[in-house]
This record gives sequence, C-alpha cells and structure tokens, in this order.
Amino acid sequence: MPFRVKVDEDLPTAITQMLNAAGYDVASVYGQGMGGWKDPPLWQAVQTESRFLVTADTSTLRSNPLPKGCDADGGGGSEVFARAVPVTFGSLNR
Repeated sequence: MPFRVKVDEDLPTAITQMLNAAGYDVASVYGQGMGGWKDPPLWQAVQTESRFLVTADTSTLRSNPLPKGCDADGGGGSEVFARAVPVTFGSLNR
C-alpha cells in the first residue's frame, strides 16, 4: 500500500508531482478544491482520508497536536492516521 499524503497549498505543485512520481498516493489541497480552507476542517479531511499532511505552515503543526498514545510521543500506539509533516525547501534537495 503506498504512503498516503496530502500536499498543503503553501507548497508548489512540483512537490505534488515529485511525490507522485516517487510512488506516493498523493492528493493536493488545490487539486481537491480545498484552497483557503481553515486548519480545523482541512485537518479533519486529512484525518478522514487517512493521510499525512505535508506542509510548510508551522501554525498547522501547532494547532493540530498529535493525540496521546501515538508513536511520535513514545506511547507505542498506532491510532494516528494523519499528521502534519513539516517541509522546508532545503530538505527537498537531499
């Protein structure tokens, strides 16, 4: 099963194309008509679709913390199906 991601509107479409070419199951905020959505409904859509959100918007990361018990907080659970993943343009050149 390919890794499922949603690319936020703050990233160029080239990111969506690059991830798609690499074999990821990619949806984009713009491609789904979600441009301009506020964080809470966008975050709900990301979770409903069981995707990771790829974004450069650090306010999204702060406003959507991971729930207790998820792997990222060391709890060992697996109930997190969506998470905001910070991206910087420098990190794409690796």
